[in-house]
Amino acid sequence: MDVIIPYSKHHTPKKFLERAIKSAENQTIPTNVIVIEDKLLKGPAWARNQGIKRAKSRYIAFLDADDFWREDKLEKQIKKMKETKQNFCITYVKNVKTKEILKTKAETRERFLIDIFLLQNISSITSTILMKRDKNLVLFDEHIPRLEDRLFAFFNSYIYGYCIVREPLTYIEKHGKGLSKSTDPQEYLNSLYYYNKKIKQTYPQFGRLDRRYWGKVYYEEGKLFYKKGKIIFISHFIKSLMNYPSIYWKKLVNIYDSG
Repeated sequence: MDVIIPYSKHHTPKKFLERAIKSAENQTIPTNVIVIEDKLLKGPAWARNQGIKRAKSRYIAFLDADDFWREDKLEKQIKKMKETKQNFCITYVKNVKTKEILKTKAETRERFLIDIFLLQNISSITSTILMKRDKNLVLFDEHIPRLEDRLFAFFNSYIYGYCIVREPLTYIEKHGKGLSKSTDPQEYLNSLYYYNKKIKQTYPQFGRLDRRYWGKVYYEEGKLFYKKGKIIFISHFIKSLMNYPSIYWKKLVNIYDSG
């Protein structure tokens, strides 16, 4: 079992890397840890791809340097993959600071693919992935600074299937140096457009979900422009409302429920 850990000292304190390595080495099944240090800031997609190229085992798992695992994470996933005859498996995630359990409700591969495409809250997915390694594996897309993890999960789940261990076996701890904190908002927006185009080029049937997708994108853009004090946020909220009006109803319901 190869475990690939991308690492950059610019984004992750060394103590977190050491914790990640220890959690991979302490698994209840044997592991071979491959740490790829990104000294030139080429990005986590590049580092993970280098790890994939060095991997020799039948299965590979990914672990971000600031995340860590429960000791039986990989063993439980291997068991689930054998039971379901699927070759792509994820887990629930626990935020160690807030104690929140992050989970997907998707029961099938089809539902999982739709949730990924529509940018549903599937947090820190890369560190949960265990999958088969063979010639059909789709590498991480190195052209975008964000959402490359979702593209990877989408394409490879489409090929290898989908199963999930519904336990919080992966742990995350957000910190100030994380890559998501330093990504330029415009780069993120560019990634959203690229992401949509890339998926529809390969699987055009997902075009039927376009109005929901753009409704959410325009909504997120509107929030970004609002925070920057740019009046253009109004037009983006209007476009969001025209594409997917129920997004606002859902937001109101969430606010009411949380109150």
